[in-house]
Amino acid sequence: MIGELTAENTTTALALGSLFATALTIGWFRSALAQLKTSNAELRSEVVDIERRADADRAECDKRLAIMDAQVTAMTTEFGTRIAASIADEWSKRRARDEQRHPTQRQPKGNQ
Repeated sequence: MIGELTAENTTTALALGSLFATALTIGWFRSALAQLKTSNAELRSEVVDIERRADADRAECDKRLAIMDAQVTAMTTEFGTRIAASIADEWSKRRARDEQRHPTQRQPKGNQ
């Protein structure tokens, strides 16, 4: 049987209702906090994975740049060597043509 509605009963009912609401709110906050912790852990894991992939990409780029640098060095060295050889060859050909056009007697160095 329900007792008389008194100020004391009303206050007790309000207090119990407040305690129940507080308990629900605390439960909700705990659940939300747990979800935030899980999400934070997932995000940290994703950041670590992204950083790992970025480091791997940087290493691969450094490796490719080193290879390309070596290739460019080899190409420029070879190119320079070929240019020098071509100039020397052309100079020899011109000298030979000039010798044919204008023969000169060469004296041995000791007989001058």
